[in-house]
Amino acid sequence: PNGALYVAEAGLGAGDGNGGFAVGVGFTASITEITALNSPNPRSRRIVTGLASVGDTENGFPEALGPSGVSAHGTGGIYVTMGESVLGAEAANPDLPLAAQQQFGHLLKVTPSGHWKGVADVGDFDFLWTADNKDQPWAPEGQFPDANPYGLLAAPGRQFVVDAGANTLNEVRPNGSIRVIAY
Repeated sequence: PNGALYVAEAGLGAGDGNGGFAVGVGFTASITEITALNSPNPRSRRIVTGLASVGDTENGFPEALGPSGVSAHGTGGIYVTMGESVLGAEAANPDLPLAAQQQFGHLLKVTPSGHWKGVADVGDFDFLWTADNKDQPWAPEGQFPDANPYGLLAAPGRQFVVDAGANTLNEVRPNGSIRVIAY
């Protein structure tokens, strides 16, 4: 809304920043705001830090998962999607810290003070939706249940979240309720 660019940084997994990436869960993810984009000296600052990040090497290379989508709308609200779903992640990591459980799969809203608050648990909603629909003729065989809230569009009074695991487009209403509007 003010000409700023917002960047989701997935973090370093369990890494501490000094030694780089590490497999496991840590709190190294962040959201960065870049301003003065048209000037010779753009400025960047992290507006949220300490978000959950999980690192793995399952695909043969280091990979971090954390915040994936950021969207701001004209009234100043900044929203963030956190990939994965706690229900899906707990199967792989039953010792997932509570602070990470409160973030993964959630739609978060950044507060003016640079903190965040949970708006809706899109990941678990979609994970359960895919479990309920895994035998439908249109469901990808053997892929469900799955969820990974990813893309995001914030609009006044509601947000739209695309889930790359459930293959859904969700609407998050002002009261935090979620509905699938396309799949």
